[in-house]
Amino acid sequence: MQVERFKDPAALLAVAMPMLMRREAENCFFIGHIPSLANPSNEHLWLVRDRGEPVAVALMTPGRHMVMTDVPDEAAEALASHIIEENVDVPGVQGAPRAVEAFARRWTEITGATGTPIVRMACHQLTQLTLPRPAPGSMRVATDDDIPLVGRWVDGFFADIHESTARDGPEIAKERIAKGCVHLWEDHGEPVSMAAYAGRTPNGVRVNLVCTPLKHRGRGYASNNVASLTRKLLDEGRRFCFLYTDLANPTSNKIYYALGYRPVCDNLRIDFTPRAT
Repeated sequence: MQVERFKDPAALLAVAMPMLMRREAENCFFIGHIPSLANPSNEHLWLVRDRGEPVAVALMTPGRHMVMTDVPDEAAEALASHIIEENVDVPGVQGAPRAVEAFARRWTEITGATGTPIVRMACHQLTQLTLPRPAPGSMRVATDDDIPLVGRWVDGFFADIHESTARDGPEIAKERIAKGCVHLWEDHGEPVSMAAYAGRTPNGVRVNLVCTPLKHRGRGYASNNVASLTRKLLDEGRRFCFLYTDLANPTSNKIYYALGYRPVCDNLRIDFTPRAT
């Protein structure tokens, strides 16, 4: 196994895209996110080859957990060993459960760190939408006036999925609203649910930032907002929509399944606690 470090996201994609596209839904995050990175990128970017052929991609924003594609155990272990030799700190790793567990075994074996499973998710794909029972209200695109509210909801969303970010919610809200990708379900003039999209792939796009405050739950707002956004994205020419769910949340998984989202693969995150000195 050979591990290469890239600074140029376009150069990485030029090599890795055929491999990534063989599993477009499973790799939707990488296909959609890497083109958005600055050139050269501030993120850590790695490619693993087996006898010259690309078999894995991994990326990490410094200070956050690393994400990696599914790989054979030996490739995950080689990646862990290489990153340790680079003296790069990895707070955690996320990806296909077997590959993540192989990476974690090598990482903890060499560094003495402790690995703790944090969250198990599933990547879903939808090709045909099933409309839910109607809820009062309608979807609209969020505007600059919504930045304070969306910012609070973004902070709550990341807290719910046990993820930290380098930026606060209002900053993320401002950026995403400027791109026109945040959508709110509004009932009698009050925003009651949020959904957004990001990371277009050649055939699909990823729905994310789905959040309904506790006081508004159980009324069908999230189902109708996600359904309306999904319909809009399909009507604009996307063949698929993707999203990730926390497998520990049966309510959201039931909602998305009813809309037509079907699980493609599981996704595990393991965080590392360094050995006490």
